[in-house]
Amino acid sequence: MAEKVNNFPPLPKFIPLKPCFYQDFEADIPPQHLSMTKRLYYLWMLNSVTLAVNLVGCLAWLIGGGGATNFGLAFLWLILFTPCSYVCWFRPIYKAFKTDSSFSFMAFFFTFMAQLVISIIQAVGIPGWGVCGWIATISFFGTNVGSAVVMLIPTIMFTVVAVFSFIALSMLEVAVVTTERAKHFYSPQDIPVTLYSDADEWETCVIRAWDCRKPLLFCPAMNTVMWEHPVTAQQVGLLKAFGYVEIPCVAKKLVCGDEGLGAMAEVGTIVDKVKEVLFCRGGSQQS
Repeated sequence: MAEKVNNFPPLPKFIPLKPCFYQDFEADIPPQHLSMTKRLYYLWMLNSVTLAVNLVGCLAWLIGGGGATNFGLAFLWLILFTPCSYVCWFRPIYKAFKTDSSFSFMAFFFTFMAQLVISIIQAVGIPGWGVCGWIATISFFGTNVGSAVVMLIPTIMFTVVAVFSFIALSMLEVAVVTTERAKHFYSPQDIPVTLYSDADEWETCVIRAWDCRKPLLFCPAMNTVMWEHPVTAQQVGLLKAFGYVEIPCVAKKLVCGDEGLGAMAEVGTIVDKVKEVLFCRGGSQQS
């Protein structure tokens, strides 16, 4: 396997610095997370461009009669927030989707919430803070209309960044429900379907937790009324969506007196299904 060479940021050859990170969306990110990862990357790019446009807006602010402090702070925010936002919140979410890391997800949420707060403050635009937000821009229309119009551009861009950041955070709070590794630690109490008896629960969870590469299977076992309940069908569908393989229950007379679907599959059926899944998994890994 060829060694991965850092390729980001893509610096010109005449600059005596080398890229610090390796970034390849198609190679690193699972397909189900690829779209969201790219959207967050585009959001980071938009935020960086907005900081650059804000520097131009603060220059117009300075030329129109504003203080030099705003221009100086705008330059500081550009050189500080551009790399820091990449390292502090984009790289964690990139790594989280790449390596299925719960710690990286947690780091992303903390830093991205801070990013959202900063974006809102930038959009508000408190005078003297080095940002052309709404307060600073609207108040400067009475001093110099031309400069205020230029300042209006980064103001709108800061607002867009804040809105997109809120939308992205809301989508991730819903989308990031589980990870591949977390599935191996589920117990029956985590998903409201009676899959195991209480006596078998912890042993089953521990066995599944040993090796995250192993396939996940479940054998429903309950009375017929419970099995035919709509909620049971929903939760079985949820397990399948998580990647679990169902070993279907069978119809027979149960100990409770019911006769119908709900009984656990016979031992031979379970063994055959496990062998089938392991064989298919082994063949796909070898190929």
